[in-house]
Amino acid sequence: MIETAKQCKSVFKSIITYKKKNHEDAASIYVFDSNGDLIYPYDISQEYKAALQPYYELTKGDDSTLTFISPLTGKTEYAAEAVSSYTGYTYLTIQPESVVLAPVYNLLRILAAIVALFLTISIFISYRLSRSVVKPVKHLKHIIQRMELDTLGQEKVTAYPVSVNELEELYQAFQLMSDNLKDSMEQLNQAKEQEMKARSMALQTQINPHFYYNTLSSIIVLAENGDSETVVKMCRNLSRIMRYITNTTETTVTLKDELDYVQKYLYCMKVRYQSSLNYSIHVDESLLSQPVPKLIIQPIVENAIRYGSNCAPPWNISITSVVTEGSWQIEVTDSGPGFTEEAKERITANIMKAIQNPGLPELKINGLGTINVYLRWKIFCKGDIIFRYGNTADGHGIVSIGRYFSKTDKSADETDCISE
Repeated sequence: MIETAKQCKSVFKSIITYKKKNHEDAASIYVFDSNGDLIYPYDISQEYKAALQPYYELTKGDDSTLTFISPLTGKTEYAAEAVSSYTGYTYLTIQPESVVLAPVYNLLRILAAIVALFLTISIFISYRLSRSVVKPVKHLKHIIQRMELDTLGQEKVTAYPVSVNELEELYQAFQLMSDNLKDSMEQLNQAKEQEMKARSMALQTQINPHFYYNTLSSIIVLAENGDSETVVKMCRNLSRIMRYITNTTETTVTLKDELDYVQKYLYCMKVRYQSSLNYSIHVDESLLSQPVPKLIIQPIVENAIRYGSNCAPPWNISITSVVTEGSWQIEVTDSGPGFTEEAKERITANIMKAIQNPGLPELKINGLGTINVYLRWKIFCKGDIIFRYGNTADGHGIVSIGRYFSKTDKSADETDCISE
């Protein structure tokens, strides 16, 4: 029998080299002889050998690879065993699950990083795309919110840079709509202005013809009595009155021009009624430059004389002004019996009907009454008016018209129309 001996370092050289190369990542390798005794590692204590002995029990199964809980660490480990046909030794290779799956974990981390990167890039691209869409839409929304009838077509939305073709088409369509709407509004406003001018001109011609007859009759009487000076003054006033009425080139005058005309009218009426009629005009000078429709006060004065003379003379006509911080009014007061309840109800009903009318109110050619004065004043001031009618504390008739100095004092859609 020949027996050879060899050092363990030489026998297990390949295992030792493998352990040195891989250090902590190296698998734990255990070698058992045919009797089940641990022969590698060879430089450990007997107690440690005894602790490793349960590993040999793992090699008795039918599987060459298995997963188990380490009797030493209590962690999951993977084991692979092989038996040498030459020596009969059992080689058991054991490695923790964390080491075996480390490449998988690294791959998962790489994939997660790639996914996160793609998500970040996608979010950034989505943000940029959404911003390129949302920002122009918000800009268009703000333009629409700021848009008013007076500012149509002033802000050109096509000047805003847009990167999406559909949005550019939307901008162009909106700009076209705004321009068309502006043109339509201008045409509508021109039509309304022409209609208002035509109606105002028609109403200007509605001066009571009896005024001319009575004035001419008065002139005849004065001429027969030899009062040439009064005749001249009457003819001059009548000529100015007719020139004022028949001048259709201007439908808007200053309050001073209107009051001058009213004063000439009252003078003619004074000549007719003599001492039975008295009148006074006291208007704040700061109001004389206010624009008003032509023949807006004269109808009120005419009605005051007509209905205020239904009593014993003398009859008094007073034209005064009331100026507050936010508004002004012209009041025409007579000394007659005042408005009847039936008359006030009728006027109120007609005015409420005019307020509810969405378009230009219908002006009937049937005399310059109180309701027609209201309608003309409403058209001229576009609803921002003061219009009052009723009786004074003494029971005499009073009608006042006015307006607010600014729309902040009262809404343009609100009319201060009161039956007193």
